[in-house]
Amino acid sequence: MFKLHLESKTKELEVKKAQLLEDCVRERNEKEKCTKMFEEIKKTIYDKRNVEIDELRKISHELLLANKKEEEELEKMEKKIVELREVCVIKAECEMMESEKVHNRL
Repeated sequence: MFKLHLESKTKELEVKKAQLLEDCVRERNEKEKCTKMFEEIKKTIYDKRNVEIDELRKISHELLLANKKEEEELEKMEKKIVELREVCVIKAECEMMESEKVHNRL
């Protein structure tokens, strides 16, 4: 009878061991699946971030080019203003000389 009891206990322990092994395998598989999913999500996030960074770099470059172009246009306008002032000074001098000529003739 004691032998039957021990055999019964042994069977119970073997069944319990098999269940624990199945649980262990299932949990390991689940963990691997979760790890794989996490890595895919992480890769997707990094890929999106890199795309956004590239877009921001492109926009930044375009803004720098536009800013440089605006500065060049501003320099051209400043040069034209200087030229116009010089023309105005020359014109005023010419008018003054003309009026002196007219005064001298009278």
